[in-house]
Order: sequence, then structure tokens, then C-alpha cells
Amino acid sequence: MEKLSISNLHYSVHGKAIFNDLSLSVGQDQILCLLGASGCGKTTALKAIAGLLPTQGGQIYIDGQLVNGDGVFLPPESRNIGMIFQDYALFPHLTVGDNIAFGIVHMKNSKKPSKAALAERVDELLTLVKLEGLAARYPHQLSGGQQQRVAIARALAYSPQLLLLDEPFSNIDPQVRHTLIAEIRQILKSQKMSAVFVTHSKEEGFAFADQMAVMNNGSIEQLDSPQTLFNHPQTPFVAEFLGKGIYLPGEVVGVNTVQTALGIVSSTAGFDSPIGSEGKLFVRPQYFQLDEAPPFNASISSKSFIGSGFNYQISFDDLLIDVSSSEDLSVGAMVKLSVNPHRLHLFVE
Repeated sequence: MEKLSISNLHYSVHGKAIFNDLSLSVGQDQILCLLGASGCGKTTALKAIAGLLPTQGGQIYIDGQLVNGDGVFLPPESRNIGMIFQDYALFPHLTVGDNIAFGIVHMKNSKKPSKAALAERVDELLTLVKLEGLAARYPHQLSGGQQQRVAIARALAYSPQLLLLDEPFSNIDPQVRHTLIAEIRQILKSQKMSAVFVTHSKEEGFAFADQMAVMNNGSIEQLDSPQTLFNHPQTPFVAEFLGKGIYLPGEVVGVNTVQTALGIVSSTAGFDSPIGSEGKLFVRPQYFQLDEAPPFNASISSKSFIGSGFNYQISFDDLLIDVSSSEDLSVGAMVKLSVNPHRLHLFVE
């Protein structure tokens, strides 16, 4: 059963549509990322799912129950959801244990557990999020990563049907962020928890989500797995949002070849477009090849060391092309610039 189903959702402010005809679904044990720049509607969509704002049209179902639409609007506390905020939203006057227990103790229309059962549940969650022995501490005595784990434990305490996460990693130190992302993903998977996760960071989305919806001006440009989005972008917007690159005019001249100003470029897969089709070939920096052997067709304008190699800006005709390479080449050197075979992204005009 789908844990979340949204169909034709509409929300506007002062006549301006924030999103219109928004539709998506989340399955059991699935993490969906709403990815997009500021103002694209992703956080507003999350608030609509949570019941923090009413919409003007469409339906929202959580675990098969209509919670929004057709005259129905259930408040957040009646939707059986957990929510994790960007700033953690822990109660500073409560201990870690009391923060985690808060949702259980104050849950409406549910039987309150005994003190022993409550303490057992809190200990279970502390173990789950690797905070054993910290129940008596206060939030200000914890690191940012530990506070985020407390927020996760509190959200899971009453076994919600759906977890909503609003930019949960943005305040975490970059040095520990990737480790925390992996740990929290494993926690959710161990609990078979379905979740909707909002971020503007594609790296966070790639690492955390099973499915990603790239949003643009209130609409979903493409919804797919992270690998499919990166390797098979359906629109130029998706291709550009998921990583920098450059467009080269090209013409399909074979089943898997495109003629460009840099010569014939081969694809590791065929095209849907027939031979003779013209369009824009989107090439990412890592797919270019630099050679010091003639014939030369470009020169190195600048370089920067990035640890694993170098980023170059290559001057070719009237273009400045970003190229990633492990080779240590000199600024000003003449080079032969070409494109290595890979799965090409050709957007036919």
C-alpha cells in the first residue's frame, strides 16, 4: 500500500500558484526527496502534507486515509506523521529522554503507557540512534549531530505512518554530515519507515533518497531514482540542476554517434532520435579528455587543485569549458580536447 498519495494538489498565495496539479506517491519503506532551489515549492508541499496549511484543490492520502481534499482537512496531530525540522525543534528545558517521550505522553486519542513501558521505549530508541546513556542530558549539552538523532528518535517514538524531514542536515558540520546521512538512512530502513525529505542539496538527495523529485516553479520536472535522474535527465533543467556541464551543438550521424565541433562523440547507448536530428549535447566536466599530443584545438586558461585531481577551464573557440582531470597540466599549454564515450544526453531542438 502507498503510504502517501498526492493527486492534483493546488496551493496559491494572493493569486500566485506555488504549485499546481502536484501529484506523487511514496511506497512502504521508501524515502522520497523533494529537491529544488529556494522558492520552487518543496517546503510548501511538505507543509501541506503535514497539515500545516490548507490547499485549494486536490487530495492527500496517508496510509490510505484521506487527510486533505473533498471537504476533509485533518489537523497535523490526527495524520499520524512524524516531523523533523531544520533546527531540530527540541525543547531546551526537557532532557533527552523527556524530549523523546513527549510525543508518546501527549499523543491524542491513544492509551498512555505505564512509566515502565515508557522508559523501555525511550531506552529502545536511544539504542536505535546510538545515544545510550544520554537520557539525562539537555539539548545544549549535545552536538548538532546528536541533537538531530534525538529529533529522529522523538519523531519515531509513537510509530508514525510517515516521516517528514525539512532540510534536516543543513545545520550539521560538513565533516560529519555524510556519516550522519548514512546512519539516519539506515535507522529509517531498519524501521521500514516511509519518508519525504526536502533539500536543496543534490548530494544529500543522492545519498539519502530512494526516489527524487526535481521541482521547478511548483512543478515536478522529473521523478526517478537518483541514478536515473543523473544518467537520464529528461529536460535541460534537470541535467543542469544535478551537475554543471556545457552544451555542444550536435547532429545524430549514427545509431550511437553525434557529430560536434569536437568531432564524433560516441554514446554507450543508442538514441531515440533518428539520424539527422539536431540538438544540444550536454557534457559534464568528467567526460572530457585532455591530451598533450597534437593536433591541438584548445588551450588551458586556468586550473585549480581539488585533492583527487584538477579542475581546468579550457578555451575552445569562443567557449570556456570546465574539465576534470587527474593530469597535472600547465596553464597556457595547448591541448587536444575531446569527449570520451559515455551515455550521452542529447536534447533535440
